[in-house]
Amino acid sequence: MLRDVSKRDLSVEVLGTRLPAPILLGPVGVQEIIRSDADVASARAAASLGLPFVMSTMSSRSMEEVAQRAAKVAESPRWFQLYWGKNPELTASMLQRAEHADIRHWS
Repeated sequence: MLRDVSKRDLSVEVLGTRLPAPILLGPVGVQEIIRSDADVASARAAASLGLPFVMSTMSSRSMEEVAQRAAKVAESPRWFQLYWGKNPELTASMLQRAEHADIRHWS
């Protein structure tokens, strides 16, 4: 009370990225069982708000498709939830694909 709140700033820095609010659209695998656009729709929604989309290793769409189609809406952070597997070549391939698609990766 008794403070001027006409100009509020909810922005925050997370992992070196400035976000408009402390919100991430978290990873959800196999979204296609709910919606045919699957991860693309979620990534586009996040991009429209300038919020990060965290892509699951178990996504219904390829990370390249999701990144390309979300970027058409707006540039926003894209992160990747990596399930570290037993096959180091497969893991390295996934990380390279994420980097190429301008997706930051987590492990």
